[in-house]
Formats: sequence, C-alpha cells, structure tokens
Amino acid sequence: VTMKLPNYTWLILLAFAAASSSVAAEITGKVRDASGDSATVVIDGDAMPAAGDSVEIFFRLAGASEDILVASGKVAAIEAKVVKVKIENASGTVAKDQFVRIKSEGIVKAPRQSPSPASSPPATAPVSSSIVGDWVSNLADGSTVSFSLKQDGTLLWVVEEAQSARSMSGNYRLDPSTQPQTIELFDLEEGEAKERRFSGIFELQSDGRLKLDFGKDSDAPPKEFSKEALVFSKATSPVVRPNKPPPPTPTPYQAPTPSQAPTPDVASTPSPDEALITEAKQRYDRNDEAGAMEAIEKAIALNPKNASAYFWRGMWIRTKDAPAALADFEKAMELDPSMKLQDLIDSMKADLKKEGAKPSPARSRVKTKRKP
Repeated sequence: VTMKLPNYTWLILLAFAAASSSVAAEITGKVRDASGDSATVVIDGDAMPAAGDSVEIFFRLAGASEDILVASGKVAAIEAKVVKVKIENASGTVAKDQFVRIKSEGIVKAPRQSPSPASSPPATAPVSSSIVGDWVSNLADGSTVSFSLKQDGTLLWVVEEAQSARSMSGNYRLDPSTQPQTIELFDLEEGEAKERRFSGIFELQSDGRLKLDFGKDSDAPPKEFSKEALVFSKATSPVVRPNKPPPPTPTPYQAPTPSQAPTPDVASTPSPDEALITEAKQRYDRNDEAGAMEAIEKAIALNPKNASAYFWRGMWIRTKDAPAALADFEKAMELDPSMKLQDLIDSMKADLKKEGAKPSPARSRVKTKRKP
C-alpha cells in the first residue's frame, strides 16, 4: 500500500531541510603558536570562519574515546588560512599542534589564486592586507626609510637623507604561515639594490606599528629579530619618489700620464688600486663588508692619492663612524675637488655638532686590518 502524503507535508519537509542546512558547520585546524590569551591557528581546507565564531582547542590521548578540551574562545581575526583566536576559558595549557574546531554559520570559501603563466612571477598576485599601506621609520642618524606596499604585490622603497635620497620600485611577497612571518623583496628596478633579492621577517605589533628585519643572507630570512630591526609607523601621507638627487658619484681617479705612451694592452688594464676598488665594491654588493673594507684599505695603502677610495670607504662607514667618514670625504674633496662633496660634508658637520661629536680626522676610525 502506498501512502500519499498531503501537500502541506512537503512544505514541512522542505522547511526542515532548510533548517538543517543552516546548522553551524565545523572547521578544523591546528594551533601554530600561542601566547597569553591568544593563539594562532592554521585551518584545514578552503572554508573560512567569521569573526566571533566559537572555538574549541583540544588534544587526543591514544586509546581514549573522547577529546580532552584545553580551552575555548572566539575568532578574533582572519588572514588567508591563518586565524587569530581570543582565548576566553582555559582548563589547560594551549600549545603548538593541538587540535582546533571552529563552529561557524558564516563559512565562505577562501579565495583561490589562479595559476599564473611561467613567465609571470607568482608574487604579483594580491597579498594580505595586514601590512599593505605606507610605512615610515626615522633613524637615529637623521635619515628616513619608507615603504609603500601595494595590494597587488608591488612596492616603493625610499631612503632619504639630509642632502640626498634614492628610491627603488619592485615586488614583494609575504608568507604569514611561518613564525616569524617572512617577507621577500625582489625584481628591484633601480639603484644599488637593482636585481638583488632581500629576505626578511616582519611582525605587526599590538600598537599598530610594523617591525621589519632583513638578514645579511639574501637567500634566507633571519630566524629572529636583531638589534638592527626597524620599527615603522603608518605614514601620515603617501610615500612618493623623492625630488632630491641621489648621492654624488665620485669621479674615477685618473692615474698620471706617463712620459711614454703605454701600449694598447697596458692602457686597457686598470691600475692595481682601481682593480682593488672594483673588487671592494663587488664584495660590498655581496654583503661581504669585511672583505670590502680589506680591499679598499689595500687600495688606499697602494695609492694614497686615490680620491675614489676615500669616498667609498667614507660611504661604507658613515653609519658606524660618522667622524671618520667625514674625514674621508674631506680627503676625497682635497684630492679631487670635482667630486662636489661639500654639501654632504656640511650636512655631516651640522649633524655631528648637534650630537656633540667632534668632527675631526683624529677621531677613532673603524678598525680594519691593513695589509701591504
């Protein structure tokens, strides 16, 4: 016998099905790290919770049929597949790799990035908005470092000093799944950093400032923040390219013309001191500061009248020993007035006067081992 349901019965079943489909779904994940009353969770799959969703953190014992609840709380923030959790009740210690379940009624799919062609760098895809914007840091020596990080993965990097400035544009990528979170700068198009790659770590602090640190090894970010890490504040105006000229480029030293004209092979060969300066600059570009200083000291010992050698040594030590760098710039100007370093010299003297340091060549110089 087939029982025929009244028409209104189908309405009841449809209503029940609709109600069942709105029941809170469960999102799972694992704790990446925890501190105080907050935890960072990496979620599984593509489902995304909403702020305010309830969270349970637990672990499982081998052979036990029930989960051991450690803490509960709420979703505080969502960034890609990383969720910040505010812990409200804790019956144990929240630790890395503990299990997490989130009950959510506002699940959405995490946006998938379409694969880019092999010729296009994957890092130009849209990035997280956590550090997108304009940032500025004022350094102790009076210079200013600024970053403009765009949503499309491009950047503008500006370094501005009293008398000069330089800027570099390029691309960046973030990896918020690491701890600390990592940032990589690449495809830089101008200046001394052209075509170099920088790997660093960053942290968005509770006061809204950005902590940023790049290691000397361009292939790998540092493991932790160093004393040289910079702290950036949100810029009050957009970061733009400066209108100041870049630092002056020294005039290459010209060796005295010998009484007898050199042969073509000799003329095409750089002098030993110039070869050492070229080697020093190449070492400095590879972040080998000790090797660069050793080579430049050799160049000066070989030819004490090479103005270019004094200039580059001054450029490399000016943030560590400003009085010694000032002495080098003055010596370079004395040997070659066409280098036009007077504005830079005057600016450094003014800065040293403010700091109470004595701008004298007799002041201690950066210690480097000189070899004949």
